Amino acid sequence: MHPGLLVTIVLLVALVWWGLRGWDRLVRIHRGGADALVDPAVRPGGAAARPAAAPDRPTAFPRDVGWMVVPAGDSAAVARALALRTALPANWASGLADAVLRGAFATPALDGHVLVIGRDVAALADDLPRLEALLTALAATFGRAQWFVSDEALDVHGWAFAARGRLERGYLYSEHGGHVWWHGDVSDEERALGCFVDDPRDSSDDDVKWWPDRAVVWQLAARRSFDPARLAVAGRAVGSGLLGRL
Repeated sequence: MHPGLLVTIVLLVALVWWGLRGWDRLVRIHRGGADALVDPAVRPGGAAARPAAAPDRPTAFPRDVGWMVVPAGDSAAVARALALRTALPANWASGLADAVLRGAFATPALDGHVLVIGRDVAALADDLPRLEALLTALAATFGRAQWFVSDEALDVHGWAFAARGRLERGYLYSEHGGHVWWHGDVSDEERALGCFVDDPRDSSDDDVKWWPDRAVVWQLAARRSFDPARLAVAGRAVGSGLLGRL
């Protein structure tokens, strides 16, 4: 076959292929608008399919996670205050399942509080200035805001409390850094739990011979606002919240 003829055939095939693609796009736009060009199984940014949003009841509180507690009756208001990105309606099952891997789930109101739970909330332990900015902004809007993190796998535990737009208390422990953050005075609730009381079995020369764990963080959260162990108590109403990224 003559080389020129071969080139011509290849070009014609390419033109036909591109023409068919263009026609397919026009048909999809005509049928479903511009959104029809987006794969329905994928959200912008390559995220997974939309979470299930049919209201359901809360399940057990997840482990190895971070959470905020805000005195509010509306998850949408809290999501707006946090500038939660790509926020989508999600029920308890799908919201928690996704958020423990990545993201943040603003829950339906529970006992007068909205919780914001997820991996993005736990990751604020690595960005304390941002944590303080978010927490004080929430406290300026809602009066108070609290943050907790407990990750047994990474041995990271901490808490922070803000009121009226001001950080009152902050503490963080990590296995590799020790007591890496200390802001404000020990609260009455911490003192009641025996926090920072030296362990007599510890013969090291550390300044503080005490370390937090999940039990301490959960008990402190229960004393301050909302008890994580009571998330799935019987009789809670069905509901749905918002799942997004901090």
